[in-house]
Amino acid sequence: MRCPRHVVFVIAALLLPLSTTTAQQSKGTNTQPSAPKGPSTTTSQLGLPALPPLGNGLRRDTMRDADRIEVRPSPSQQKTFAVTGTSPVDAVLDKSYTGTGFHEHYTYQIPPDYEPDNAPVPMLIAYHGFGSSASNVSSQTLLDELCAQRGWFYLSVTGVDDQLFGTDIVQRNVDALLHYMLDQYSIDEDRLYMVGFSMGAGVTANYAATHLDPNDIMIAAVGLISGSFDWTMTYIKEPAVQDWMTNTYNFGKAPINDLFAYQKASGLYHDMNSYPPTTGILVPNRSLAWNLDRIPVWISWDVDDSLTYLPPQSESLVDFLEARGGEYASVPERDTVHPVTGLPATHSWAVMDPVLMFDFFEGREVNREPDNVHALLNESAAVSYLQATQVAANAFTEVTASINTNNRSIELTGGTNLAGALFNLNISSFGSNGSVEISATAAESHPLKLTIQDDSHLPGYLVNASNGQLALGAKWDPAGRSLSVNVPGFSSVHFLAEQGPWNTTLNMSPDPVAPGQDLDIWVHSPTGPATLWMILSSHEALIPVGPGVMLAVSPFPPALLHPLPLNAEGDLELTVTMPNDPTLLGARLSFQGAVVPAVGWITDTTNPFSLDIQ
Repeated sequence: MRCPRHVVFVIAALLLPLSTTTAQQSKGTNTQPSAPKGPSTTTSQLGLPALPPLGNGLRRDTMRDADRIEVRPSPSQQKTFAVTGTSPVDAVLDKSYTGTGFHEHYTYQIPPDYEPDNAPVPMLIAYHGFGSSASNVSSQTLLDELCAQRGWFYLSVTGVDDQLFGTDIVQRNVDALLHYMLDQYSIDEDRLYMVGFSMGAGVTANYAATHLDPNDIMIAAVGLISGSFDWTMTYIKEPAVQDWMTNTYNFGKAPINDLFAYQKASGLYHDMNSYPPTTGILVPNRSLAWNLDRIPVWISWDVDDSLTYLPPQSESLVDFLEARGGEYASVPERDTVHPVTGLPATHSWAVMDPVLMFDFFEGREVNREPDNVHALLNESAAVSYLQATQVAANAFTEVTASINTNNRSIELTGGTNLAGALFNLNISSFGSNGSVEISATAAESHPLKLTIQDDSHLPGYLVNASNGQLALGAKWDPAGRSLSVNVPGFSSVHFLAEQGPWNTTLNMSPDPVAPGQDLDIWVHSPTGPATLWMILSSHEALIPVGPGVMLAVSPFPPALLHPLPLNAEGDLELTVTMPNDPTLLGARLSFQGAVVPAVGWITDTTNPFSLDIQ
């Protein structure tokens, strides 16, 4: 083991050739989204096969054709719910705003009597079927009429193209459009409702189940009509759409060659070797509808759907939601007919009773911070107060955690494919004072990086709950207002997270740093001009140095103490070169500064900073 004394005195060379400058701040620029433009064609740009023309020869037993069959409300139905002076408008969000390289075609409707200064109102987001369009939804349903009647915004999205199955590029376009609408209009972000038909129901289920970040778009309730929720089953059951599904912008390959690509965009996954002829065996921890247990779901289908493999999927989803303890309304129908012609329309928007669905949605709001989290993720993502980081990409991660605001505790009880878990303590119900009890278990063989973040304060410190001693090995990140510690594989930790008594910020970059590489050091103290005694040590311990003033880096030998001047604003910026000594590789050094005014004792200490040399 390398001698700590040797490391400290070699690094002492860092602080001798001092050069200080005043710290500077950089400001970002705000850009406004481009105004919607006229329509353009997308399908040909994506290389998707051409759809057969609409006509009497359309098949009713394949999604390729059945989703496009027009089933319009009767004139009497439209008249019943019509609101004078409202009608949907077709528009396009420019590709410069979507960030995908493609425009987003959409249809929207502003509520009657809408005023920007009024209280925010709900918005319904509608998703079309395969090969249909955003504008067709308003012609085939009463969704826009009911939105006008209830004073809601109406929005129908495309998702880049009408033949894409909710893949990454689709979700990015929809995200951009929803952000655009929320930026432009007084819409209640906690009352966004989403409804989809057939393919669109599958996209809707997946979209809601994968948008769990409390600081971003979340869906308050969903409506799923004649839904197709398992894209692997769609590929196997429907050869007529395989050319579309293997397009680069969909899944690129057959399921046998990239099963996860299909699963990550689906709501359900049934073991592909368990059918035909049976419905198949549901695999819960590969089915993202797992996360719909916290989102109210209104689901309707015709039991005699002309796409015969779909009704069992809706039944499977209902059973899954019940097993997960979710809130849902199951509304199976039979003998659905076209409201005008009276012909069978078992696979159509006509299956939906929109009034009942709107009543189900009414008053629902997003729960952004549920106390209990048991989520299935298809990528590194945020869920409630938890940010999960995966070990392996292109795989699922399961994470279980809970929070108790009464006793100020957070617990991570398990996870699979979980490399890191970040807890944000900046939760209103916690307040800003007092310790928070943190328990975490690394359920797999690899270490788990546990990170504690508080948006309101500099990172504090962790102590072992059993003995009150400083938890060693923590990494402080003042820019991210966080600190982290590694939990060894197959082990558990029990900490108290304490708010640090320091107000002065110390930061270094890069970290880790290589021998011979430049290292930038920044300090900002709100006290103004003073002397900063920088402590460099290989030992950490909690040491009170005055009323309300504490060190976490030991100043005792073999530590180095060196004075540095803070300017009139309390700032210090310096660049030094790490000694080019290979014996430093693998060393970990701890820094902390003590602020001493011209007259008197220590008035403040910086946050600690641990620096790795690699």
